[in-house]
Amino acid sequence: MKFSESFFAVKFGIETRDLEHYLSEALSQGGDYADLYFEYLATSAISIDEGIVKTATQGVSLGVGVRVIAGERTGYAYSDDLDPERIRKAARVAACIASGPSKAEKTGLHEGAKRNLYPVLTAPSGRTGQREHMILVSSKSMLFTPTTCVMC
Repeated sequence: MKFSESFFAVKFGIETRDLEHYLSEALSQGGDYADLYFEYLATSAISIDEGIVKTATQGVSLGVGVRVIAGERTGYAYSDDLDPERIRKAARVAACIASGPSKAEKTGLHEGAKRNLYPVLTAPSGRTGQREHMILVSSKSMLFTPTTCVMC
């Protein structure tokens, strides 16, 4: 499969040239090796007690990890936002960590603006509600997770 047909290229518009820019940024401090690890995890869970749905949850966890190796030092940074600037920042942080000892300035924490980073419009499994319901009814009164998938 070509990268242009991959999950992250199709769903998030990430292109090969973007990956090249991120890796270039990661190696900007003289690293010997860099890699990017994109992650997408979608989960759904339904709790049934005596044939009645008690709770239903659905969630998405996504992000990218950047690892840079420079000699024996390894730098790692992670972003849970696939915005290009956030990925470049993670690449710069990993590069700085791997490039050697440095003094870190202490900064105060501030709460960012609230945003819906992971809107879930449809179940990632593509199952219909009717089929899930038939599976759930047959599971009696136990926790059932119909959809847990990792796509890379």
